[in-house]
Amino acid sequence: MRKKGDISINVIIIAIISLMVLVVLLMIFSGKMGIFSNETEEIVDKECKDIDGYRYIAEGTSCGEGYVTAIAGYQDVSPGYKCCIPDQTSLN
Repeated sequence: MRKKGDISINVIIIAIISLMVLVVLLMIFSGKMGIFSNETEEIVDKECKDIDGYRYIAEGTSCGEGYVTAIAGYQDVSPGYKCCIPDQTSLN
């Protein structure tokens, strides 16, 4: 016969699993897991001039044939300009 204050083993297991999931989520969002924090740093630290064949073009103009607009926001691109990089699909 169960007493009123007894906790079943299922409740304990669910609580432990929930705690583990919470800890993993906290590690991901606080940047403590290297998988997520390293990839973000690589994107933020990039500069347009580090890409072979780069060029700066004023916003609103075409990059020209064989070039595409780089999607990432590079640190060295001044306001009103964009970074154009060689189109890798045209190399094939």
